[in-house]
Amino acid sequence: MSMSESVTISILIAEGTQAMRAMLRRALVRQSDMSVVGEAASGSEVLEAVERLRPEVLLLDMDIVTGDTRFISKRLVLKDLRELLPDTRVIILSAYGDPSVRNLAFNAGAVAYLEKPVRIAELLAAIRAATATPETPPTADDAGSAGG
Repeated sequence: MSMSESVTISILIAEGTQAMRAMLRRALVRQSDMSVVGEAASGSEVLEAVERLRPEVLLLDMDIVTGDTRFISKRLVLKDLRELLPDTRVIILSAYGDPSVRNLAFNAGAVAYLEKPVRIAELLAAIRAATATPETPPTADDAGSAGG
C-alpha cells in the first residue's frame, strides 16, 4: 500500500461559528493525512452529516450540543452519535473548562476534549491519536507459545 492509499483521516467539522469552521478547515486541509469531508453548524445538521458522510473523526463544538433545542442534554447528542456511528471518534471543542462538562463528554464516548481557544498543534495531535492503530507489543503469552 502506498502512502497515499487509506491514510487520509476523514473529518467532519461541527462548529456553530462560521469563522471558527473556516479556521479549522484551513488548518486541516494543509495536512496531507487529513481530509475535511463536511461541515455542520447545528445539532440536527451534525446527525444528518455524520450519517451521510461517515467521517472517521467528528470535531464537535460543545455549544452546538447545548444550544440546539432538539437535544434535551449534552449527553443526548453524544449518545445518539455513538449509537449512530460507533466507529466515529468524537473530539469535543469547548469553551467550558468545568471538569463536570469534560467528564460528561468522556462518559458519553468522546475520545478527546479540547478547550477553546484550540491550539492547532494540539488539535492535530488529538486527531492523529484518535485514529492511530496501536502497535501491539508482544505479550508474555506470545513469547511462551513460540517454543512449544
